[in-house]
Formats: sequence, structure tokens, C-alpha cells
Amino acid sequence: MTSTSLLTLLGPPIAELGFSGPAGYALGYFVKKIIKLLAMIVLEFIGFELIFLSWLESIGVITVTVNMDAANTWASSTMLWVSSQASDLTAFATTALTAVSVGFTGGFAIGLARA
Repeated sequence: MTSTSLLTLLGPPIAELGFSGPAGYALGYFVKKIIKLLAMIVLEFIGFELIFLSWLESIGVITVTVNMDAANTWASSTMLWVSSQASDLTAFATTALTAVSVGFTGGFAIGLARA
């Protein structure tokens, strides 16, 4: 009967959690910060554009008319696209992320939650 040391048995999992966990956390934190920054830039652009159009309408330079049917059609088609992309992302996550280590995936999820 051969005796294996505890370090031999636990070495790879401990090493995996020791590197990939913090690496996943850092990447998750970075990804969330970038997404927040991009969302702020886009929303500020939309806000400034709406303020500018409102100002132009108030001084009589332009007239703004809103076609609610077209807006509703655009919103519903956008929501259908988003839901299809979410299902594709879920399918990708279940197949591709199973190959990624538990430490990295857990660290990434914690990094996204903490950012």
C-alpha cells in the first residue's frame, strides 16, 4: 500500500483556486466596470441629445412628432432580439463554461457582483 501525501492529493485543486480564483475576480471586476462606463456614456449621449432636441423645439427651430406605433414595433423587436441573445448566451455558458475551472468561474461571478 503506497502512501500519498496530502499535498499530492490537494496540490492541483489548491493551486487552481489560488490563481484562477483571483484572476477570475479581477476579470469580473474589470468587465463590470467597463460595462458600467459604456452604459454611462451611451445614456449621457442619449440624454444630451434629447435635451438638445427639446431645446431646439422650444425655440421653434424644429417640430418633433413621435410615431408611437413605430416606437412600439421597435421596442418589441428589440426585446425579442435580446431574449434570443440571452438564450444563446445561456446555451454558450452551459457548454463552454463547464470547461473553465470552478475557481475562475466563481471568482468571475464574485467580481461581477462586487464591482
